[in-house]
Order: sequence, then C-alpha cells, then structure tokens
Amino acid sequence: MVSHHSRHRRIAAILLAGLAGGFPATSVLASGRLPPLPVAAQHFANFEACLDHLKAVQRTDMAGVAEGAVADGENRTRQKLVDGEGIVRVGTQAAHYQARVGNQFRVTDRQKGVIVTTFSYEETALECQGGELTGSVTSGYMLPGVEQLPDAAKPQ
Repeated sequence: MVSHHSRHRRIAAILLAGLAGGFPATSVLASGRLPPLPVAAQHFANFEACLDHLKAVQRTDMAGVAEGAVADGENRTRQKLVDGEGIVRVGTQAAHYQARVGNQFRVTDRQKGVIVTTFSYEETALECQGGELTGSVTSGYMLPGVEQLPDAAKPQ
C-alpha cells in the first residue's frame, strides 16, 4: 500500500508535470488521479469462489453508505459514496466488478457564509475469469468546492 506522504508527493509531481507541460491550470487543478496499481492476482478453487470474493468486496464497499452524512467533528460531516456498475456477469465463467468508493467531507464556515466540500476516492476494477482474479485500484480526489450558505443559515 502507498503511504500517505508518498501519495501526496506523487499527486504533487503529477500536478507539476501537468503545469510544466503547458496544460491550462484549471484542468490540472480540478482533480487528481494516480495511475492504476495492480491488485495481486488471486487463485480460487473455481469461478463460484471467485464470484463470492467479488460479492464480499462489494459488501465491504457498501458498508456505511446507508448512514448518509454523519457528523465528523464540529461543523463537519462525512458521507461515504459508492458509484459504479457493481458485479456484472459475462457468460458462465466470467464476471467483473467496478466501483468508485469515496468520502465526501463538508465543512460549514458560518463566518464566511460557505460550505467547503472535499472528495477523495478509490476506484476498484476486478475481474474473475474462472477461478482467476485480477484487477487494479486507482486513487483520486477532487479539489475543494465552495458553495454559499442559504441566507437562513448565515449568522445575523
């Protein structure tokens, strides 16, 4: 697994490379995405065992989604979001799983009258071919978004 500091250095390097390459700053700074990292191949007894593994990964990814936004400190909420195809069977001996699992944090700053939203994610793509599992994981983030608080929520 990539360490927290290593991940930030890689993100910074990607952003700087984009700026040096002449990309417009707005497109480079809108979000970041690291290259996919391969998942170690796994060997299961058969296709059904591999499919059961995909189902377990999906259950883990979905855990906590139904809670919605929960308090995560003063004036801050965290919400787990999952988007993707889920498990798709392709024939009798193949299936793939794709999901983007992320955490959205929303911080309310009443003094400035704004809500700041950040989002980071991991996107998993796994495939079973018979009893063989292969895949990759990609990490990414969106830079903070800012929205105005409704007038009723601003300090008087």
